[in-house]
Amino acid sequence: MFDLRSLRLEPGDARRVDLDVELDPIELGGQRYVVGDGPVPITLDVQAAVDGLHLRLRLRTGVRGPCYRCTEPAEVRVAVDDRQYHAAVPDPEAEEDTVSPHVRGGRLDVAAWAREAVVLALPAKILCTPDCGGLCPHCGERLVEGAAHDCLPVVGDPRWQALERLRE
Repeated sequence: MFDLRSLRLEPGDARRVDLDVELDPIELGGQRYVVGDGPVPITLDVQAAVDGLHLRLRLRTGVRGPCYRCTEPAEVRVAVDDRQYHAAVPDPEAEEDTVSPHVRGGRLDVAAWAREAVVLALPAKILCTPDCGGLCPHCGERLVEGAAHDCLPVVGDPRWQALERLRE
């Protein structure tokens, strides 16, 4: 937690703060992914306005875990540049985005915000290589381009044989 009040900002003032934050692992699809190799360097920009705070969070880090297709170790690099606004006196009838969910009592939960931003920056599928072939659906062997794979084809369901004859 970072105490925003410690910056003592007046409207129009801005400060840049460099932090090292330990981010909890992320669980996606039942798989665990580790963020960074220890504390992640984060740059936090805070600018005071008359009616609230403009917040900006930037970081670059790696995310490691199992490949989506073959479960081998995979790592992707993500870059985050996220902005939020937090109204000094939230209007209950205003839109939700006028209050940062990570600010409570003048304190900013930098780790929660960074973790959420990393999840949103991740690709749809974390792969060990862009052309990962995954696993053979019949034998479970990892499909590697150029490697011989002589898995026997699965015999079809006999109930479909009559339809298969129509294809001939």
